[in-house]
Amino acid sequence: MSKLTEADITQGKFIWYSGRTSVIGWTCPAVITRVDDNAKQFYVMSLDDMLEQTQPYDFELTKHSPTSRLSMRPATLDEVDNYLGLQEEALIEKVSLTRNVRVQASITLDRFRAERAKLFPDRLKK
Repeated sequence: MSKLTEADITQGKFIWYSGRTSVIGWTCPAVITRVDDNAKQFYVMSLDDMLEQTQPYDFELTKHSPTSRLSMRPATLDEVDNYLGLQEEALIEKVSLTRNVRVQASITLDRFRAERAKLFPDRLKK
């Protein structure tokens, strides 16, 4: 698909973008949430975490544009819908894993306390 042009920059437009930090990289859809025609800048809400990004993006692409702006392109509704379904599944799995970790940690803590009490019954009474 083509790069995001100034004509594409409208509030509510779905885009796809990617970037890299020193630690991680990402690629996901976003939606344009605010457009400032006077400043020639816009803001996006990343659809991986549903948070509006604080970084404004310039309408114009230059060699100094951030990688995430250089990678922006219009996204199709099917792409966005597919991504949101996969992201929801991943988040549900993450929540389930977190619950399982908490349950296992609770069981381990109970066993730890019980065994410690057996090993040092007199010390725990002080």
